[in-house]
Amino acid sequence: MLYSFKLFIDQYGYSFLAVLLALLVHGALLQIPGVNLEFTFVDAAAYFKTLNSTLIHQFFYYEANTLGVPYLAYSISSFLPNLEMLILIRAVNLIGLVLLSIGIINICRFLDKKNYVVILTLIILNPLVWTYAGRATSDFLPMSIGIFSISLALGQCNFSFKSIFSALFFAFSCILKYHSLVIIVFLFALLTYKYQFKFIIKRIIFILIITILMLTFYLLHIKTNFGFWLTPIKFQNQFEINISNLINNFILYLGFLALLVLPTSFISKDFSFYLKKYWKRFVFGLFILFFLAITLLLDKGELNFGPLDTYLDEKFRILVLSLLFLMPLVFLVIPDKERNFRWRLGASIFFVLLLFSCSRPAQRYLLFVIPFFIFFIPDTILKSRFVILTTAFLFVLANSFIELSRYATGSASQLMVSRLVSEGKLQQTNPGAIEAHVGGKFFNSIDMSKSYIVVSGSNQKAIFSVSSGYYFFKKTYSLEKIK
Repeated sequence: MLYSFKLFIDQYGYSFLAVLLALLVHGALLQIPGVNLEFTFVDAAAYFKTLNSTLIHQFFYYEANTLGVPYLAYSISSFLPNLEMLILIRAVNLIGLVLLSIGIINICRFLDKKNYVVILTLIILNPLVWTYAGRATSDFLPMSIGIFSISLALGQCNFSFKSIFSALFFAFSCILKYHSLVIIVFLFALLTYKYQFKFIIKRIIFILIITILMLTFYLLHIKTNFGFWLTPIKFQNQFEINISNLINNFILYLGFLALLVLPTSFISKDFSFYLKKYWKRFVFGLFILFFLAITLLLDKGELNFGPLDTYLDEKFRILVLSLLFLMPLVFLVIPDKERNFRWRLGASIFFVLLLFSCSRPAQRYLLFVIPFFIFFIPDTILKSRFVILTTAFLFVLANSFIELSRYATGSASQLMVSRLVSEGKLQQTNPGAIEAHVGGKFFNSIDMSKSYIVVSGSNQKAIFSVSSGYYFFKKTYSLEKIK
């Protein structure tokens, strides 16, 4: 047994320990109250059990996502009928964490990278990945299954059971979330590392045919039962292609990516060397970006910092993201033995970001890009212990803040609902600041006139206030009369 354990350690390094630790921490947080529209997925899963039409109307009122995750949760709940649906969906996401880890290790082996632990740690601890890995939404699981699927597609045979499973998993991830389709761009870039163009095209076409067939079946089912294609009409208008904000969104997306993935990379020797070497161009670029940030650039969607937005001015956030736009460009000029491949991978990243920039931007879409951006970073930077340790430390601090804020926000929202119910004011209240967390409690009375509204913070005008959390992480909501 000890020999088997040693063999496992030799084969996978200590990467499995990082995954196990993450699973244990996320597992301990499964019962935290829901936040950020988790209730929509929970109630949509309940719809398949009860066929209560209000629940599905509520889902499509709030969500542009597919019904994939709710239906998957409903199917699994048949075997676990006593498990609370919120906990079940979060637990399914943790299965995604395992699949993601296997996929990343497979990609590392394909690219002949030995630093599994570093790469997995940077991905698992990444604040955006960490946040959505613990949420009952359809953001993390599709990305995890998608990356696992393309890792299966890196073999030499075009038509094998492995390639069939790869195509099926990829199609499934796209049904869970349409954005998974962009992962095929990264598969193309990865395959160029070892294979010829003709082989790559055959592999891509095979996967896309199966994906299109399965997606078509899903879309026909949605059209037949709910009367729309892809997503409800109001979201089709909201997320329509609009290239007028392309440059604006692209700059902020790339800056956000640089901040999210390896924020301390600038302290590495290689980064500093090439920064000094091209300092004139760098200063000129900073000047242009600073000018754009203070005059033209705006957040056209959800490129925000979550709970940190309470403490940061929006213009300051835009300025930081804009200036960080140059960091990935520095990565491009750092030479190493895989520079040609990194250029191709970088081109695929820029292409996907441009696609995302054509519509309403959101930081959660970067989940699909983050793992590949890490493979784009030069190995010389990833080998810097100081860079990795400082980044991991910052990630742990950020994740601790996120989880403490999540607990305070969810608990305070539920306390407000309980108070409103006890005082008989629920139906007369606009959920306001707590709608994203407990909006389902108010949905039945959404068309009724309202006399009260829930706001963040406390003041003398409040009828009453509720709080949860402590000190810096305390969250307070108040009920006020609508003027």
